[in-house]
Amino acid sequence: MAAVSGERLKVLMTADSVGGVWRYVMDLCMAVRAHGVEPIIAGLGPRPHAIQEREAFRAGIKMVWLDAQLDWVAPGPSALEQAARLLDRVIDDFRPDVLHLNTPALAHLVHPEVPCIATLHSCLASWWAAVRGTALPTEWEWNRDHLERGLRAASLVVVPTQAFAGAINAIYGPLPHLNVIHNGSAAGNPAVLETIKELRVMAAGRWWDEAKNLATLRASAHEIGWPVEIAGPLEGPNGARVDAGPLRYLGTLGAEACTARMEEAALFVSPAIYEPFGLSVLEAAGRGAALALADIPTFRELWDGAALFFPPRDGGLLAQSVNRLIENRPLRAELAAKAFERASIYSLDAQAQAMVQAWWHASGKRSLAA
Repeated sequence: MAAVSGERLKVLMTADSVGGVWRYVMDLCMAVRAHGVEPIIAGLGPRPHAIQEREAFRAGIKMVWLDAQLDWVAPGPSALEQAARLLDRVIDDFRPDVLHLNTPALAHLVHPEVPCIATLHSCLASWWAAVRGTALPTEWEWNRDHLERGLRAASLVVVPTQAFAGAINAIYGPLPHLNVIHNGSAAGNPAVLETIKELRVMAAGRWWDEAKNLATLRASAHEIGWPVEIAGPLEGPNGARVDAGPLRYLGTLGAEACTARMEEAALFVSPAIYEPFGLSVLEAAGRGAALALADIPTFRELWDGAALFFPPRDGGLLAQSVNRLIENRPLRAELAAKAFERASIYSLDAQAQAMVQAWWHASGKRSLAA
């Protein structure tokens, strides 16, 4: 899709530097410029680290960073109100055609005259249900209330999977303006399926997050026949800290270094208990790795028939699944090829086209399909 008569659409997107939202925003911003969109990023929470700042600079993406807390670590609603006021100033400065909030709780607090699309990547209530198995504690009810109000204020709410849409509707819904647009990743080269892979297992994530389930992976490491390495932070902005234990820790890698490491590894494992999408799994599949995944609704939706699955809290069965792929080279090659093929469905271009179409529609401006 292209803009009419060279017209460009200005989209102001919120972002954070903590987890997958950064990757989502950067990839999307770089992809949509070919579709008549001028993206601008307004950041919340901890400032990006040096690798992230260089990535944004090299991509030529406009970015401002606000002195505001993320909603899921904020002490109360006043922090959200402060973030909204700061974001209003950015809106006044840049005058976007569309506001794309990756922090949907702000949608009912900012300029109502700017069309707003909200993408929900995760939420405390669904996290708590999946990870802790209980309702959200009373002290976090304010967060749930603001998020629900934000979801209902947005012109469109986007989620990355049907599984997550079901969970969100059960908590906040039904939301009549809820739409599924799969996350995407740059297409991999089929040649990666023919290269000789290193005999190791890789995993990636923000490991301080209990939902990523590092404890189970760590406990199973001594039963797995190959070295297991992990990439990603061990300490989070909420003060959570974990230890890699017997796992080989690679640190927090930049996007290019992480995908290069994935391309070399024969296997990729994700033990996540809660995962609305799982971008690192998609990236690994597009780099030719065979997948061993926790048996959760999201991963079944996206990867059924293209991965081995194990109960997420069972370290013995995790090791058993990974060892089956280690010991059975034909099966490993078969599942790597199936995962690579499946990854092509969730392309960055398909995601960008769907999102651009939603932005043009929300803006009220005219566009033409290329």
